Amino acid sequence: MSEQERPRRDFNARSFALGLVSLTLLAVWSHWHTVISLNRTSLNDGSPPVGAVGVFLGVFLIILLWELVNRRLRLPRGELVVIYAMLMVAAPWTGHGIWYRFIGLIYTVPRDVDQARLLPHYSDKLWPHGPQLNRNIDLADGLDGWHLTIAQSANDEDVVAALPEPAGRAAVVAAEAPRQGIDRAIRLQTEDVEILKLRCRIPTEADGRVQLVPGENYLLSYQARIKGARGSTLMTCYVLTAAGDKAEVSSLNRDTRASFSAADGFEPAHFPKVLIPDRLGDYLDIVFEFKGAGTLEVAEVRFYNNEALQSLYQGRTEVRESDLAQLPPNERARVDVRPDNLWSLRGVAHRLRGSIPLAAWAQPALLWGSLILVLFAGLLALMIILRRQWAEHERFGFPMLIFPRTLLEEEAGPDGCLHFTIFRKRSMWVGFGISVFMIGLVGLHHYFNTPYLKTELDITKFVQNHRPLLSFFRGFYGHPFNISLVILPIAFFIELELLGSILLCFLVCSLPFYMREEMFTSWRSIKDFPFIQEQHTGAYMALAVIALYAGRRHLVEVVRRALGRSSQVDDRDEGWTYRKALIVLIGSVFFLCFWMQYVGVGFWKGLLYVAFILACAISTARIRVECGAPWTYLTPYTPLIIFTAFGGAHLFGIDMFVIMIVSGGFLCSASYLMCAPTQVEMLQLGRLLNVRAQCLNRGLLLGAVGGLVISGVFLLSVAYSRGGMNVSYIADWAANQAFQVRLVTTEVGYQDQRYQKSLDEKRPFEVDIKRPQAWALGISFAVTLLLFVAKSLCVGFPLHPVGYILANTYFINMVWGSLFTAMLVKFLALKIGGVMVVRNVLRPFFVGVFLGAIGSYLLWDALALGLQAFGYMDTFHVPHIF
Repeated sequence: MSEQERPRRDFNARSFALGLVSLTLLAVWSHWHTVISLNRTSLNDGSPPVGAVGVFLGVFLIILLWELVNRRLRLPRGELVVIYAMLMVAAPWTGHGIWYRFIGLIYTVPRDVDQARLLPHYSDKLWPHGPQLNRNIDLADGLDGWHLTIAQSANDEDVVAALPEPAGRAAVVAAEAPRQGIDRAIRLQTEDVEILKLRCRIPTEADGRVQLVPGENYLLSYQARIKGARGSTLMTCYVLTAAGDKAEVSSLNRDTRASFSAADGFEPAHFPKVLIPDRLGDYLDIVFEFKGAGTLEVAEVRFYNNEALQSLYQGRTEVRESDLAQLPPNERARVDVRPDNLWSLRGVAHRLRGSIPLAAWAQPALLWGSLILVLFAGLLALMIILRRQWAEHERFGFPMLIFPRTLLEEEAGPDGCLHFTIFRKRSMWVGFGISVFMIGLVGLHHYFNTPYLKTELDITKFVQNHRPLLSFFRGFYGHPFNISLVILPIAFFIELELLGSILLCFLVCSLPFYMREEMFTSWRSIKDFPFIQEQHTGAYMALAVIALYAGRRHLVEVVRRALGRSSQVDDRDEGWTYRKALIVLIGSVFFLCFWMQYVGVGFWKGLLYVAFILACAISTARIRVECGAPWTYLTPYTPLIIFTAFGGAHLFGIDMFVIMIVSGGFLCSASYLMCAPTQVEMLQLGRLLNVRAQCLNRGLLLGAVGGLVISGVFLLSVAYSRGGMNVSYIADWAANQAFQVRLVTTEVGYQDQRYQKSLDEKRPFEVDIKRPQAWALGISFAVTLLLFVAKSLCVGFPLHPVGYILANTYFINMVWGSLFTAMLVKFLALKIGGVMVVRNVLRPFFVGVFLGAIGSYLLWDALALGLQAFGYMDTFHVPHIF
């Protein structure tokens, strides 16, 4: 049996250990470079990600040095491919893929007082907080835990009343047909001169532990309904300590009205920063004081310790265990107790925990982690099923694999040993030197203000006085012309025809901005015209349909194979058998639907949302395997775009919209979905380099778990130890995702207005289709299908459906200058030197340019780390564009 035919274990203890070390280095480098450094730049937004390639090159160089010392220490290429796969799938998740958006998305609703209408629709299982301190929240135990006092007038003292109150002033009432999910409420009825005070008593200590800490933040929320209010009617909510200290929370003095978001008329109230007064005593009362005529109903009174969210922003103070007793009770807010001996097992565990309140994070981490990883497993199964169709039937070029294939290509030397070919190419070293030189000039300019070569040009400043042209070049995102030494080399690997088609579609899709100003001025009055995000989302859905239609015969054969019937496909060399892949895919879909059911969205609505995510994943993977995409941010901005247009929150419910914005903010609009193309690319790379697919599967799964957990621990540790408000990137971006949640707030407000208008006009409250947006979605869907048909019938047709999709993304704003330069260089090279010049000279040259850029990141970051160690913080970090 030959060496190539002999089965190998490319995923073993050695590759596992090297992979974990590499993932840790990736997380540390990414967070230091992007979050902590003063002049930070994004490290993992490119494809392939700079951080992943940089760490891999470090491992690669160490292995080469080992080989020089002892040939037997050589790491087989298969293990290198597995480590590369781990880093590639983890790198986007260490940045904007998950964590840099995740922390702001999950805590905006419970932390923002303006999101009171959304909080009842956001499961408290999904964000970190202390235990529920009102143990009779649903009033299933009647008035247990509640107390009532009555004052006959403002000048009289309170008199304790028995519950249930004999005169019927306070009683638990059940809802007849609840539409807000409120089954029971406490009803208070009073007269003009009476003052009723309904108290929910929270003891300072319970079950042998302290649950109220003076100075810490607590979240108080409730829902209240008032009927029959008059001028003297007033409900006031405040907290009152046993020592008599009072802190007012809110008040209400009018009848509440039914609306779309409050169908039963219960108005939600939400206060995330209720501070416990310093003089506490044995208990704290949450008091609802009601006076004047009318009826008050109070329900769903929630009271949590909210420090897990607040200290994420404000930070925690570390105190030694032996010093805790010396702190008075009113100085123990936001205190993180560490063991006296940090070298003990408890001390090491404390350092690994990194000031993160694990008890508060346990449930949300388990729920969100299961969602992320189960979806990843489902996407891996889907990519295993589709890989053969794209690689062998449709024969896509997988342009993104040219770099790792060229880097890992081996040949036998005169001594009979294998050597990596790329390092023997002179053109590679030329490209490497040019890249290092150009970036070096930028670094020297930062420190010494020396001249450098600028690669960015803002075209709009040349057309400031011509509004139509200014609108054309601004487009949706700005579209400056720039050349990136990270993007340009990868763009060169894209086929010339696809480069031209993408740029042509980009110009065509920018024309409506010009026409709106010059030819059809009435279009200016159409809000959001020309509906860039709707065009992109509709085209994205169409590409998923195209991918499934084109692979229909292959999918039929896959199902036949999975059912044990005769089939033309062989799955013995796949990462999983097609039967196992289908089981994992179907099982993951069911798990995700039950997950949605568990958090209050519903099974069938969850299935619809999961189908949308899977469609986006298919389209993202197909774009990458067909044409390559040297940058992220090519997925739909938010799933709300399509669901808002076709029915909105009225049809799908506020619960679904809240979950879609919180989860979709990182699952759809960021880099999370880059895992799908990475999965299929790594499986194909293993196929091309004779690496066992099963080993690659394990490497991909380890990369996903490691990228999620390690990067999360690092980012949360920085936030809790230093305080997110003291780290500019976290304060300005990662923890500041309210702009996304406002999309749901706006939609709910719009539906409330429609509901009130329907009441005023005495007509049914019907489902609303937003016609301009719906038409944009439908037209873009149809245009993409027509472009596919035209391209299939006429190979020379200049417009490609993928080009139309990419033309309406933030992606094109970042890369069009690099794409144009790559197209121009490739066109001239083919005309002058032919295919062999491109293959033998320019391909290694641009691999060298990319390696030089990565090497420059490593070099300048090493220098910056040294300077920061001596207190100089204004250090240089390589930008993508300069």
